[in-house]
Amino acid sequence: EDPSTEDIILRSPILDVRSSEALKAARDALDFCIEHHEHCPKPDAQAPLPTRVIDCRDPSHLRLLISDGERSPYAALSYVWGGPSHQPHRTIRKNVDVYTEHGIDPCCLPLSIRDAIEVTHLLGVPFLWVDAFCIVQDDDDDKSREIAKMVHIYRGAYFTIIAASAE
Repeated sequence: EDPSTEDIILRSPILDVRSSEALKAARDALDFCIEHHEHCPKPDAQAPLPTRVIDCRDPSHLRLLISDGERSPYAALSYVWGGPSHQPHRTIRKNVDVYTEHGIDPCCLPLSIRDAIEVTHLLGVPFLWVDAFCIVQDDDDDKSREIAKMVHIYRGAYFTIIAASAE
């Protein structure tokens, strides 16, 4: 019953997701949606950034950015990360300053997040919101505050990457 379903076009999957063909298909689909899907909300290129985002402008030197009210396009990642035992590298009180001041080692990130960072960068969007890194996981006050904002975070994202088939 959602009117936007009229705009969904079934395409053959591109199995080599790292190919230039896949990137071009993603860019073309995003541009087409923005220009032609009248039922889709248009992304705001000057949306307020969430409290924290991963700076993807240089994927080899990632860092957590505290936005302080800045406005910029950003992407969001929707995925199941399985909690602390499945993702030992996440933002906690002990490392939030390290991630903001010195950066995040890309080698420590799960492939789903590395792929999302690469796609975000290649599509020309400077920032990515990932819950495991943008919410302080061992701070109940931060978690409550940030989880309450998630509907706005996803709604304000320029696009959302869904890692639907990641293990």
